[in-house]
Parts: sequence; C-alpha cells; structure tokens
Amino acid sequence: MNLIEGLEFKNADPAKVVSHLCGLDRKNIITAPELLEVDYNGGEVSLRVTNGKDNLYPLRKSFMYKILNWYHFQRELIPKLTMKTIVCIANDFIRNIKSREVNVKIENGEALTITSQNYTEFSDLMVIDLVKEYGIESISRNDFFLRLYVKKVREIEPIKGEVFAFGFNIFNSETGFRALNAIPYLLRYSCSNGALINETGASKAMCHFGYKSIEMKEYLTTIFQKTEQSISNISGDIQELSKRRAKEFTRKLIPSLDRMMFRTEREVLLKKLNDDSTGYDLFNMITSYAKNFEIGKQLYLEQLAGKLLTMLN
Repeated sequence: MNLIEGLEFKNADPAKVVSHLCGLDRKNIITAPELLEVDYNGGEVSLRVTNGKDNLYPLRKSFMYKILNWYHFQRELIPKLTMKTIVCIANDFIRNIKSREVNVKIENGEALTITSQNYTEFSDLMVIDLVKEYGIESISRNDFFLRLYVKKVREIEPIKGEVFAFGFNIFNSETGFRALNAIPYLLRYSCSNGALINETGASKAMCHFGYKSIEMKEYLTTIFQKTEQSISNISGDIQELSKRRAKEFTRKLIPSLDRMMFRTEREVLLKKLNDDSTGYDLFNMITSYAKNFEIGKQLYLEQLAGKLLTMLN
C-alpha cells in the first residue's frame, strides 16, 4: 500500500528531533464521522472533510492504518488487497464509528490520524520533556511511534567478556498505535545489538485514556524504580540462555518471524545456526539482523529477541 509517510528518525540526536517537532504545522478538526470520506481517484488517496465546506487532505499511511485498526482489521491482509478495496473498507469502518464526534489530526496539510473524543493527548514533546532529566541518548520516531533511548543505568557482564549496557526505552504514540511505556533495554557493546525485555512484570503500559500529565511523570518515576530491580534476573536469564540449545526456541519463533518476513527469508536466516548453536547465539543473530530494517521492523525483532528470555521456564 503506497501511501505518504512523515519523516522517520533512526537513533537521531534528540535536539534534531525536538527541532523537527517544534516546526510542524498542526491542527485538529473535531467533526462527526459521517462528514468524513476517504477519496481515491486511481492516484492520490485523500481524506475529504465536509464540515461547512469540502476540504481534501492527502492521506498518510498512519491515518489509513488507524482506521483499519479501529475494527481490528488484520494488517497481514493489506498486501493482498487493491487500494480500491482498502479504501472501500476504510469508508465502511468510518461509517460504523459510534462516536458522535472524532478528532482528525492534520500535520503539514496531511491527514495524520483519527481518534475518539475519549483519547488523551500525550504529545511526543511532552514525553521528551518529562524524560530528559534521566538523559536521552538518541531518538527514533515515525508517524506510528516515538522511541527514546535513555542513558544506561549500569553495565552488566552476565557472560565473561560479554558486557551489556542496561537502560530503558520510553515509548509513546501521538497517533494511537502505542501506549506510554518504559521497557528495559539491553545493548551488547561488542556489536551494538539491542533487545527489549518486556516481560519483567514492571513495565505495565499507560494507555492514552483518562490520565493527566502529572500522572505521566509519576508513572515514569515508578516504572524506572521497579524495572531497575529486574537487572539481576535478566543477567541470570542470559546466562541460562547460553547453556541451552537454539533449536529449543526456533520452532516457537517461526510464527512470529513469518509475520514480518517471507518464509524463504526466515529459512535463510535460521540456517545460519548449527546443531551446537545456543539460545544466546539465536538471541545475537536476531538482534544483529534487526539493525537492517526501518524502525518499526527493528523494534519488532528486538522485542522478539527479548521474548527468548521469557521462554526459559
């Protein structure tokens, strides 16, 4: 599906991202959903807003995906459909929205996303401002999510000669695709591979409904304190992973890998392992492979690598 997308940042300097965000031209349109229609003439896809007068806004990919997500449409089906079919589905979904009014966010003259009136805005600039006291190393961001790499809390050496930086990633989404969340992050120094450890029991997300900014700050402070307590557990899990065979885990990972790559690509990737490869080898292979992709797929694979540590029990 070829739709326009906003600028993507990958491990960018925080000042550069902040400057970009401050320079965006944004406005919100509050309107009834029946006054919205996705328009497709065989070329550009636009959003038609009939709110006193007709206005056409070029449609971003994030807006289309948000509409499809509204009724849990499976993303895996999108590549199998024509744009004409996707537009018809999107318009049917818009007509079935039950809210009296919705918010349409326009960014630089383009339709960025659509949210309900119950949606609470946590802007990326607000999140960056709250987190900056902890030290932000770099930022990845696109139309779908924000990812802040917070400076390391400490170093760990679970395996002799294998040093990791333990820190946090903070996630947010202005378009409704992610909750505010703080997740432990491991960076392997020797090759700069990273993994997200999301199953520690300390990283419950804060959804964009019914919270105030002061509660966001309290949430982040609490989550940092709780998550730091999991460092010793993660170190022990990496040690255990290095003692187990990779083949114990590969079959469990295949369905998840097949969601983001062709079967032949997955087979080529896993053939790099041999009978003596350990779970830790698999962990490093996935995190290394993740660096080849745009930030969405990179995130998916780094989360998948982190899940290996939850498969030990």
